[in-house]
Amino acid sequence: MRLNMNIIYISRLACSILFIFTLLSCSSSDNTDDVIIESRPTPEENIVQAVLSIQEVSNIDTFNAIVHAAVTDDGNGSISERGIYLSTTPDSNEGDKYLASSVKGSGEFTVSLTGLKQVTTYYAKPYAVNEAGVVYGDEVNFKTLIAESALFNPEVISISGAHDIFVEVELIDRGDLPITEMGVVWGTEEVPTIDNNKIIHATIEDHFKQRITDLEEQSVYFIRPYKISDGEAVYGRQMIISTIPEGNFTWSFNGTLDLSNPIHARIKSAFDEATWYFNNFTSITKHVTVNYSPGTPTANANFDGWINMGPVESYQRTGTALHEMAHSVGVGTHWKYDDLFTDNRYNGERAAEIIQLMSGDDEEYIRKSGVHFWPYGINGAHEDTGEEDLYITHCLILQGMKTDGLPSN
Repeated sequence: MRLNMNIIYISRLACSILFIFTLLSCSSSDNTDDVIIESRPTPEENIVQAVLSIQEVSNIDTFNAIVHAAVTDDGNGSISERGIYLSTTPDSNEGDKYLASSVKGSGEFTVSLTGLKQVTTYYAKPYAVNEAGVVYGDEVNFKTLIAESALFNPEVISISGAHDIFVEVELIDRGDLPITEMGVVWGTEEVPTIDNNKIIHATIEDHFKQRITDLEEQSVYFIRPYKISDGEAVYGRQMIISTIPEGNFTWSFNGTLDLSNPIHARIKSAFDEATWYFNNFTSITKHVTVNYSPGTPTANANFDGWINMGPVESYQRTGTALHEMAHSVGVGTHWKYDDLFTDNRYNGERAAEIIQLMSGDDEEYIRKSGVHFWPYGINGAHEDTGEEDLYITHCLILQGMKTDGLPSN
């Protein structure tokens, strides 16, 4: 029995020695067929800032716009954010941030800008963010439009003198609330309001003419019609109107002007006042010589600048002076005058607009009879009412005829 136990012990010992030997043999083997060797990691590629371009700004209106831009190079990184910085100051990296409709990634993107202010210049600059940081693209600027009410007709007439502007106001729809005030606002800066210069029209009406006075010659003015209902002002389309340069119409008396002579005094007064109207409501340059001619029944003039004034007192007034001055600048005395009429009806555009606005009648037009025109031609003492509106309209029509091609010299 003891012998058997010894044999079992020796057998187990031999197996253990054989197992250890086998392990040692495997660990020292040069066989590498089943071993996987990983390669050494390579350095990560360099990441630089992205490159952007701005393409255009579209759909610009009063309070909104859309900016189109693109990430043209992601700089070997991942674009985590892109959009637009918007400011009212140029060359600024600060302002309101607007994210792109698709925030991440490269390629083209759009940004919708909302809540803008009317008639304001904005500066938009695209930006993008990757692992290398924030980068900005080139800046572009745009200007929002002016807010206009559809209640006013935008297609209206305006007329300029050197120091006065006449504008047409037409209200298409009064709205649901009663109108408590209406008129025009004006100024030398865009978008005038009732807090600036305001002219209140005397009555509430749908169609009227408004005069603005005491302006500077050759200056630009911004004018808007307005109405107030329930304490809130609503404005129409902004008009941009320039005053004309003052005229340079001068006159001299042929011979000695004796102001103790009532005839001479009346002639001087008439031509001084008529010249003032010419120089404030036309830009005509001309010199005329006025001659007292006892043999002339009323008055006459020619294109060369000679005017005869007769002895009849009723023809020694401002209206007659204006009428003869009109002849001296081409009315009935230059061949172009006849070309401005077709079948005795005026065919020029500007003077036709002027007579409609100044008369308040959209159907009114200028007619020709021989060398004269009417209405507002002051063709005789009986038509000289002495009213300022008559004299102003007469001169504005002449200015319109000049615009339509009638020469003055």
